Amino acid sequence: MKSLKTFFFRKSLVGTIVSVLLLPSAIPVLGQQLQVEAVPARIVLGEQFRLTIQISAPASAKDIHLPSVPDTINHLEVIERKKPDSIRQGDRIVYSQEIIMTGFDSGHWVLPQLTTTVNGKLVKSASVGIDVMNIKLTGKDYNDIKEIVEVEPPGIDWKKILLYGAALLIPAILVYYWWKNRKKKPAPLKPVSKASAYEEAMSALNELGKEMLMEKGEAKYYYSRLYDIYRTYMGAVTGKDLLQFTTDEILIEMKAHLNGSTFSSAAEALRISDAVKFAKYLPPIEEGRRSMEVIRQSIDELNRQKA
Repeated sequence: MKSLKTFFFRKSLVGTIVSVLLLPSAIPVLGQQLQVEAVPARIVLGEQFRLTIQISAPASAKDIHLPSVPDTINHLEVIERKKPDSIRQGDRIVYSQEIIMTGFDSGHWVLPQLTTTVNGKLVKSASVGIDVMNIKLTGKDYNDIKEIVEVEPPGIDWKKILLYGAALLIPAILVYYWWKNRKKKPAPLKPVSKASAYEEAMSALNELGKEMLMEKGEAKYYYSRLYDIYRTYMGAVTGKDLLQFTTDEILIEMKAHLNGSTFSSAAEALRISDAVKFAKYLPPIEEGRRSMEVIRQSIDELNRQKA
């Protein structure tokens, strides 16, 4: 009897010692709690539910990570992930995250255990069940889905076509009739000058000199008119319309009629005119007067050749 009591005493003592030795290793695991909750736990097809994940750990715990939930898990799909949050409760900190999910397959679906680590220790949650139910249809307005029935294409609606055609044709006829029978104003007759091209050029140069444009600071307008006077006269001499000719092309025409210093001086005056019009060159007043005198001499030379 004494030996039996001794056996049980030793067995109890060994169990106590083992429990005491294992207790420190169990504390870190029990100190952390991983909870997963689904609200509501029963939904209809396409309805949303909120999955809340929480870890409660001592404030001194480090290296805490919320478990990851895949986008699709066991017939359930993630719609939105809220931003993780944390709150202190006494000597503990609760880390949480909300995930909005839904399901499109009816049945009872189980979210398996979620796992994570806290201070290198593995922490697991309990599994969570979700019931996804079909939408219950009631009333007499529900009809079964029928097969697609082909519909013959509608025929041509000639009445509409004729109506639209008349709506477009009648205004067009009225506009054409008005355009054809409107009274046309006779074009004004351009007065025919009895003066020769030389006389018109000299008169234009005299008028330009009287306006004193260079003195007024209107060099660009002055040289533009001087250029046109000379180009118009050259056109009369050559029998060509030089209004669309470039300066280089006009110089080619001048070369055939002028030689020596007269040609060089006239070419320089035209070049100055281009510089004023396109390069914003502002020549002195005296240079503007000299350019007019060069153009006048060139026209005189051309006129003497015709005589």
